[in-house]
Amino acid sequence: MSFGAGSRDILVSVDQAIQSISTARSCVLLVGPGLSKDLGIDNALDTVVKTANAPVTNTASNVLCAISSYCGQLLSVPNSPVREMIAELVADQHVVRVYTDDVHMSMLYPTNANTAHITDIESRTVCIHGQVARFVCNVCTAKSQLTQAALFKAMNNKHVSCGVCGTIGALATNSKSTDCKFVPDVLCARENERMALEMAQSDAATPIDLLLVLGATNVSESWSAISSVLSLTATQTLVVGQIERVPQALVDEKTRVV
Repeated sequence: MSFGAGSRDILVSVDQAIQSISTARSCVLLVGPGLSKDLGIDNALDTVVKTANAPVTNTASNVLCAISSYCGQLLSVPNSPVREMIAELVADQHVVRVYTDDVHMSMLYPTNANTAHITDIESRTVCIHGQVARFVCNVCTAKSQLTQAALFKAMNNKHVSCGVCGTIGALATNSKSTDCKFVPDVLCARENERMALEMAQSDAATPIDLLLVLGATNVSESWSAISSVLSLTATQTLVVGQIERVPQALVDEKTRVV
């Protein structure tokens, strides 16, 4: 798989990737949708969007129940070597941005990390197709946590509220709803893709020392477009292979550091 003429595409192990980040002046991570699958979670995007766009099943209970089921799965996902790997890579100060095709990404960061640390990581994460556990306010455009409590209210035709501007209103069940104050983030496909591409173009305006690619299988056209933009100015592109060998690689790396 080639990621652009401006960089060298090299397949590396996880421990080599960790070492490369530590010596890079700047690094951008490009994460495909495969990490959730490694944790036993199916991609929520297809199911939720298909449910929302199906005229027969396009009801609040069906669409929001689909989202709720995935949020519930994510809350119960245990910490694992894959999650530790994500935290190990993203937490490095040289990582300026994380672009991901994984709509579950924000909830895959380890739960044992402190709030400030997770907030810092999330502020550098760009979800190309949105996040399954977020909803967007149509008034201030802020994204709020889509909790089970908020989903329960919406499923019972009750209003939810924006945690930023305080707006109160209904949660839409499809992307074409124009009379609702809020819409699930994963239903804002075009807007999320546009913003992600603009961010990538902005990041690429400054030469990137290292572009690190994880889980580059079954990726979307938008993900491919963003990878092309970023790789044009990347000095080097490394593709991490053999994710299933993360446990030993991560243990070896930590042992060396100690």
